[in-house]
Amino acid sequence: MVLIRRVLATLAGLLVISYLGLIGYAYWPQPEGVPAATLATDADRFVAAAGMNLRYRVWGEARAGQPPLVLIHGFGNTVQTFRDLGPALADDYQVIALDMPGFGLSDKPDDHDYG
Repeated sequence: MVLIRRVLATLAGLLVISYLGLIGYAYWPQPEGVPAATLATDADRFVAAAGMNLRYRVWGEARAGQPPLVLIHGFGNTVQTFRDLGPALADDYQVIALDMPGFGLSDKPDDHDYG
């Protein structure tokens, strides 16, 4: 019984120490990040809107009289979500997918409301 208590106390202590270490790491000052544009591939494009640079990709050609199909990702996703769907729809539509502000390679302004 004493051995089990010691093992549990040791595991609890390690868990607390690990948790405190992760909190410290989360708030540790980080070096300047890499500009998103340097991570972009040849398929990525950027547009300035509302003082931000937003990444988007285009598949297919514009068709007269037909609006493009715009794909917008869900929370926690990026343009990469559509890497298979975009080309598959490109035979019938011009497909445009974009990274919302704060996601993927789009700007992440501190003062923006992401709600």
